[in-house]
Amino acid sequence: MKRSAEETQAAVGPRAARGRPGALLRRLGGAALVAAALASGCAGPRPAPPLQPGREGPPLVRVGLLVHGQEARLGSPGPFTLADADGVLAVGRPGETFLFRRDRDRIRVTNGSGETVIEESGPLRLQADATETAVTVNGSSYPGRLEIRTSPGGGLNVIDVVDVETYLRAVVPLEIGHDGGYLEAAKAQAVAARTYVARHLGRYPDEGFDVEAGVNDQVYGPLDKRDAAADRAVAETRGLILVYRGRPIRANYSSTCGGRTAGVEESFDADPLPYLQARDDKVDGKVACRTSRYYRWEVTWSERELLRTLSRTLPALTGRPWKGTRIRKVEVEERGRSGRVTRLRVQTDRASYEVKRGAIRAALARPDGGLLRSTAFQLSARKKDGRIVRLTARGRGWGHGVGMCQWGAMQLSKDGYDYRFILGHYYPGTKLRLWYDGFRADRRERR
Repeated sequence: MKRSAEETQAAVGPRAARGRPGALLRRLGGAALVAAALASGCAGPRPAPPLQPGREGPPLVRVGLLVHGQEARLGSPGPFTLADADGVLAVGRPGETFLFRRDRDRIRVTNGSGETVIEESGPLRLQADATETAVTVNGSSYPGRLEIRTSPGGGLNVIDVVDVETYLRAVVPLEIGHDGGYLEAAKAQAVAARTYVARHLGRYPDEGFDVEAGVNDQVYGPLDKRDAAADRAVAETRGLILVYRGRPIRANYSSTCGGRTAGVEESFDADPLPYLQARDDKVDGKVACRTSRYYRWEVTWSERELLRTLSRTLPALTGRPWKGTRIRKVEVEERGRSGRVTRLRVQTDRASYEVKRGAIRAALARPDGGLLRSTAFQLSARKKDGRIVRLTARGRGWGHGVGMCQWGAMQLSKDGYDYRFILGHYYPGTKLRLWYDGFRADRRERR
């Protein structure tokens, strides 16, 4: 059985991801810590546009493979061309790669001998001559064509431009288990991931892409990550997305809800949504995600570990300097309807700090550096002379808990429920609609 992407990331390094950061937080500080906390699940979307009737064919999606990078080696196994808006600038031989570097406000391209091939302001386009031939990015192969841009945030952005169905073939196998009887869960994942794209097209206009290839959006991998079962899941749900009142929904999902999903307002700075509310994850009297190894968990900090953790995380999350040599209190001040902690206060011998929602998981980072598995926890503290010398969190689930529970979806799939049931269970009140391929406003809704 394949692990969810969040567990994979914790094991091998930077997906949760939407509840999948794992080892991504190791040794992080400052802005990186804040970004990881905000990305501890599907990042918050902008308001969704209405569906466009009559659109034919899969829309293109621009995927940020390398964001704010310093350099990248790009090429193709076959002949390829490098062009800008005015035409072809250079040609590459089969297997050749060019090195792209940011040089002030321009992009410098050198060949294998270190000679400058071109120096342009960009954006540039690298495309294989044969349609089915891959392009390569630092040794990994991807479909589609590449766009290379200078980023307003510094460095280079390398963007893979593919149609949404091709994109999903490299997302579904990395986001959820799909073999061993989990085909219907993979179909549900394909619909949720497609919906995420439909809602987020144009999300990063200044950077030139729609979604990132990592945990800030959805994990997207190279060609060698594809899987036949995941391909089938994508193909058998082609074009389908979830809508609410005619618009693509906010399709959050996470690894393990622990028996109760969260309302979107509990984990994100967002208004409540009728299809993302706290509710029991039970079908036929059984908790769907009961087989996840993180259905229940426990983590403990020694006095030294707790002080080291909080003195690192709280300044990054609150913007306030650390003050104190002893931790007096770590207290839950507020919980949401699902029982998740929505406000936490930490008191030292010299200051008091407050963190909310998803930032709580970053504040109480585990001793190994990873995010706390979820905000569904209870705290117990051992004290001596008024200071905490041992703190234990006992909790449930992994991730923010909003929307589809991936482990729950896999169990429901194994129990014989189809993807329509799974989606209806985790996104109640939504409808399946065709996004393209002849969608019409009066087409009968599918569920």
